[in-house]
Amino acid sequence: MKPTITVEIKRANTFRFVWLKYVRGFNPNVHCARCLIGEYSKLIRRNNGAYYPAGNLVTARQLDEQEAPFIYLCGVTPRWAWNVHIAGVNEPGLRVFHEDDRIKVEIENFRQLAIDATMSPPADKDFATCRNWQFGWCAFPETQRRPDLLGGVAWME
Repeated sequence: MKPTITVEIKRANTFRFVWLKYVRGFNPNVHCARCLIGEYSKLIRRNNGAYYPAGNLVTARQLDEQEAPFIYLCGVTPRWAWNVHIAGVNEPGLRVFHEDDRIKVEIENFRQLAIDATMSPPADKDFATCRNWQFGWCAFPETQRRPDLLGGVAWME
């Protein structure tokens, strides 16, 4: 049984981007959404950088567009500390529920995975504070670590 997702924006003019990606790999040389290799879901409409209005983005839709070991939902606000990050895997019978004053997310048949910043190597602030990049290291711990490049050119866009 595939995961089923519902996302509701509760407060207008909070999120500039909301995206969901089927993650198959990780590129540690870039950060933000580009570091997670895979396809974006077409279930969540793009808003071209304009703020999303309040209301449902997606209601009880099955996440079956792509095959990938991980699914990542990200809601981007003007302040990175307020961003919403939910990463996980298909797990029949489990449910993830996140709600705050800005957004409500429910994903059935899904197990949320922790995003552990300590799994990431030391890097410049843009990388070290990026939850997408941190998750990449958690999900793909076999990714080659180049101590000679940490915080250097390889971690810069």
